[in-house]
Amino acid sequence: MKILVLGSRVPWPLHDGGAIATYGMLKELAAQEADVAFFTYNTKKHFQSESVIKKAFDFCKVIAFEIDTSLSIFGAFKSFISGENYNISRFVNNNASIELEKLLNHSQFDVIIIEGLYAYPLWNGLKHKPANPVVLRQHNVEFLIWEKLSETHKNIAKRKYLKYLSAGIKKYELKAIQSVQNILAITRTDMEVFKEIHPKANHFYFPAGIHIENLGEREVENEYAFCHIGSMEWIPNQEGVKWFISEIFPGIKKKFPEAEFHIAGKGLQANDPQYAAEGVINHGEVDDAKAFQQEFHTTVVPLQSGSGLRMKTIEAMALGNVVISTSVGIEGIPAQNGKEVIVANTPEDFLEAFSALFESKELRKSMVQHANEMVGKEFGLKQGIQKLLEFLNKIIRLRESEA
Repeated sequence: MKILVLGSRVPWPLHDGGAIATYGMLKELAAQEADVAFFTYNTKKHFQSESVIKKAFDFCKVIAFEIDTSLSIFGAFKSFISGENYNISRFVNNNASIELEKLLNHSQFDVIIIEGLYAYPLWNGLKHKPANPVVLRQHNVEFLIWEKLSETHKNIAKRKYLKYLSAGIKKYELKAIQSVQNILAITRTDMEVFKEIHPKANHFYFPAGIHIENLGEREVENEYAFCHIGSMEWIPNQEGVKWFISEIFPGIKKKFPEAEFHIAGKGLQANDPQYAAEGVINHGEVDDAKAFQQEFHTTVVPLQSGSGLRMKTIEAMALGNVVISTSVGIEGIPAQNGKEVIVANTPEDFLEAFSALFESKELRKSMVQHANEMVGKEFGLKQGIQKLLEFLNKIIRLRESEA
């Protein structure tokens, strides 16, 4: 099967959930003998050199189109005046769509996968769209994230602007979903939303997969230390970590003076005063996200808003870490509270959870085992790609029968 995947960035290095999800899909498709081409923006923010791309993506053909999607006051003002949505307009590039059209004119593909809402402008910008089956893979319901942020932000002026952005994203996202006939959802909850938006489409639940790497019981330097890692360029992560530091951690630190909260992530500055507090150790960006988590027995996921699947939560479970998460942080993950994960939504919940884990290695060992088994069953990459290929073959045959 010849597959063309359209991306909004080069998913490397694997420091955030989006990169992990895209890279894993590309690599496993190739491993299962699909002929994969990846046409993607190579953004200034996530720029990767030709040599890095060649080495990291030696299993598929990559066409990387350089583009600057950096935020600017002028760009935001220009989009506001023109009535465009700034989040989306930054990914509109006519020259990139022209290059994509050239590729489509000279190469034959069985199916085209659009990897998320911010890759959709590449497809939408084509003047002559081919008849290939097209699949939109949505990593989350984007407008729901922005609506939640617009409701919870403390700054009134920014709250109004976020509300304006969320309305524009919703309009664009609904249009994108309704324009394609095949939709991949990363969570079953998101799939139900997409079905309401476009009930006549072919919907398929395709969770982002991961390779299982349970390292088992391991020694840690401080039994009372735990961590969080995630892209701090994503507003829900910023919001959640700040909330945890200000509202949750002081109570834990009071009961357990040895407690340490270690944070790391893409875009995080090690000297950022927003994340400074007694007992909080800010590592900034780390070279190896997996190695960072392996230094601790527990990972905390304090998300208060968001949609889609939290790949870092799944990765923590796959590595053998206990996960304490808010309800939002485990959306789309079929984990049972007290068995594979501990769900905590209030300061009292978190304090109770950490108290139980600090005091019982047996509880940690049991939860790690159950979580690892669940991840292997639900999010094993090899099995997931096999099911995806079956779905792609189905829609290809359907298109051929209609021709």
